[in-house]
Amino acid sequence: MTVTSFINSMPERAADRTLERVRRRELSKRDQQTLLRILTHPKGPNAALLRAAERCRDRYGE
Repeated sequence: MTVTSFINSMPERAADRTLERVRRRELSKRDQQTLLRILTHPKGPNAALLRAAERCRDRYGE
């Protein structure tokens, strides 16, 4: 690879890295629907979380 071709390839490499970062942030349609469902219809706390909350109240009060 010549110096000129190396220098000319740098913007393309930077663009590729930028596009890859953007792609990683995008959710698929299925993931979007799942996230929306979880946020709009949250489940209650599970048993482990309830026990942890109880221990916290016991130690630090309400």
